[in-house]
Amino acid sequence: YGGIDRLYGNTGKLTPKVAKGLAECAQQLKVARELVTIRRDAPVPHDIRELKPTPVNRAAAQTIFDELEFKVVAKDLLKALEGEATSDTTQPAELGTSAAGGTTARLADRPHTYRLVVTEPEWQAMLKEVGEADILAIDTETTGLNPHQDRPVGISLCCRPWQAWYAPLDSEHDSLYGQKIAWLNTLLANPTRRIVGHNIKFDLLMLRSVGVELHGTLYDTMILHYLLAPDAGHSLDAVAQKELDYTPIPFEALQPGVKANEIDLATVPLDRLTEYAAEDADIALQLYHTLWEQVQQQKLDWLYNQVEGPLIRVLADMEWTGVAIVPQRLEELGTTLKAQLEVLSQQIRTAVVNPDLNIDSPLQVGKALFERLNINPKAKRTKTGQYNTSEIELAKYAKEYPVVQTLLDYREVRKLLNTYVAALPALIDPHTHRIHALFNQAVAGTGRLSSSHPNMQNIPVRNDYGKQIRRAFVTAFEGGELLSADYSQIELRVMAHVANDENMIAAFREGADIHRATAARILGLPPEEVTPAQRESAKRVNFGVVYGISGYGLSQQLGIPVAEANSFIRSYLNLYPGIEAYMHNTIEFARKNGYVQTIWGRRRWLPDINSPSPVIRGAVERHAINAPIQGTAADIIKRAMVNIADEIRSRKLRSTLIIQVHDELILDVYPGEMDAVRSMVVNRMEQAIELSVPLVVDVAVGKDWGTIG
Repeated sequence: YGGIDRLYGNTGKLTPKVAKGLAECAQQLKVARELVTIRRDAPVPHDIRELKPTPVNRAAAQTIFDELEFKVVAKDLLKALEGEATSDTTQPAELGTSAAGGTTARLADRPHTYRLVVTEPEWQAMLKEVGEADILAIDTETTGLNPHQDRPVGISLCCRPWQAWYAPLDSEHDSLYGQKIAWLNTLLANPTRRIVGHNIKFDLLMLRSVGVELHGTLYDTMILHYLLAPDAGHSLDAVAQKELDYTPIPFEALQPGVKANEIDLATVPLDRLTEYAAEDADIALQLYHTLWEQVQQQKLDWLYNQVEGPLIRVLADMEWTGVAIVPQRLEELGTTLKAQLEVLSQQIRTAVVNPDLNIDSPLQVGKALFERLNINPKAKRTKTGQYNTSEIELAKYAKEYPVVQTLLDYREVRKLLNTYVAALPALIDPHTHRIHALFNQAVAGTGRLSSSHPNMQNIPVRNDYGKQIRRAFVTAFEGGELLSADYSQIELRVMAHVANDENMIAAFREGADIHRATAARILGLPPEEVTPAQRESAKRVNFGVVYGISGYGLSQQLGIPVAEANSFIRSYLNLYPGIEAYMHNTIEFARKNGYVQTIWGRRRWLPDINSPSPVIRGAVERHAINAPIQGTAADIIKRAMVNIADEIRSRKLRSTLIIQVHDELILDVYPGEMDAVRSMVVNRMEQAIELSVPLVVDVAVGKDWGTIG
């Protein structure tokens, strides 16, 4: 129609729906037009013809980009400015700027000796020099990231800063390949040497894929940095820039103009590859020296030596072993879920009287619920103006409106279908026919392990479909069984210990049902007279306090008035005064020191603990209360895993750890070893730490993960 005004002059020619929409947003369109209209009468104090461009201060620009973490923008813009006039403060092309504003060196600025090692004499010279080193840094270059499908094409070694070697490994064309593998096994067999690497678990597994075992004590600079700064980035580049004021050669520089995931190392010139690969080992060694000193200063060396360091091998073994899976069970479940989705879809469309409703469209669902059914005339909207149809928001209406519960059921079924049932078969390794999930040490700020590809810790357990998904994970041994060992209420036990609360300690020592005992004492009832609902309320408070639950939060969980919830929490804290004192003292410690810590010294830094914003400060205070509890529980199960793996190894058992889900361990138990493994696992888990209350482990056994019980 040639413009907004003419459009509004022809609304009679539009469909009723479009005309209605235009009428509703007329004011909004008016404001929008004002916002995008260029004002030609704006008071500008300069004559544009007199303005001249000044040289670009690249260093100053880089400082701003670093502060704002505009990494991609900085790379693209500064590259586009190459060749243009720059100010006198601009650094040479080999230099960048650190986040603190200082120069960040690159390899071209450092005298270094990186040697390519190909021939037998070159190998012998390298082996002689590095073989005498007490500390040896390593790094591998590989064809990919999967140790069961990809292979290392080279290894870098470094025992002194700025001196390193890169040795290509070519299994197809090198007649010395077999001998080189043997030489590496001999070199890396020293059990007393310190082996350094960045994400060394990856290198361990890649070397294992070609028959090379990595002995010695592992020092992973990624994990060391994680202990010091758990919420920071831990890539080699990020840590080198922060700790060494040094920027390593980017992977993309190996083949300029080629996307990183398309770079073929076999086509990279060896001199360029040597510089890149040797640098990685060199920088890892340098990081080890500076990070280990900081770890010792913060008294985190025990935690690394006894927990995080040894755990690297345990997790590597778990990833290498994998979990056996029966894909046919997932296929059968997929058929069932698809049929269930169709039923739920029809129920939803019938309820909202719209056979064409796209149930996966939040926009359409919002209009169906809040306009057609009018379930809440004052419904919340998102920033984009749509109705809020998040799970948390819809859950408020689920009891009163069955269609909302049906919609939530639909979403749950679809999530199970897409995230697990359809996705898991694609993750089965074609060589081992198992799922090889990753277990990550340096992700969760609290110290917990995380899992990915797939996330084994997120597979649902509370509903029947979730259990059916777990049924696909089975023992790999003919006649074997899976064993589940689960800490009982470990976070509450840790809280009782760190709070030194006499009443809670006594309840755990007596072996009482802590939730029933809590309800009985608050309500003044004999334990046997506590109803399931009363026990549930006490349970919510017990666990909620660990996470800093508010009266409003508890009221939402229990469906009770806020005043009643506040009264329950007040009674709870009166019953357990040590917990209230712990909460107060922990927050005060955090305000003074900027961090909280676990029993074994793991720190969680809280930079916003003194924020002037009550909302931000309140959230950080809740983290302060929870982090020592959750972090200590994480430390305990990690140490238990290390101890269990050590005993399996020393007793030459064939059973193995395969899964960790927060407070639960899953082992694949070889036939005939169940009694020995069961007692050993319970003992190692319950004796992982000495607390003022006993640790209790619940054990269950089954042929598959879903039927354990």
